[in-house]
Amino acid sequence: MDNQENLNNLDEMEYETLELDLEDGRSIECIILDIFEVEGEKYIALIDKDEPTEEIFFYGYEEINEEEVDLTNIEDEDLFDRVVSTFEEIYFEEE
Repeated sequence: MDNQENLNNLDEMEYETLELDLEDGRSIECIILDIFEVEGEKYIALIDKDEPTEEIFFYGYEEINEEEVDLTNIEDEDLFDRVVSTFEEIYFEEE
């Protein structure tokens, strides 16, 4: 099964989740699609577990310990574009 098919069949797969606190005060449970590197820094791609086809969230990623991670917004638009592009290359163009 390729990665695009994985996105379409999330309800049939086992996956890791992460609780994401949104700016509006809500929390959502997200599926971790991938943790990957761009220019030596780690980033994470997440989707809402309840709305998996809506949008993919991208954040800077740092593991604090086994149970805690630090997610940071990607403020730089050019860096954000490189992160998204790298994720798309990894996730959608693999054979």
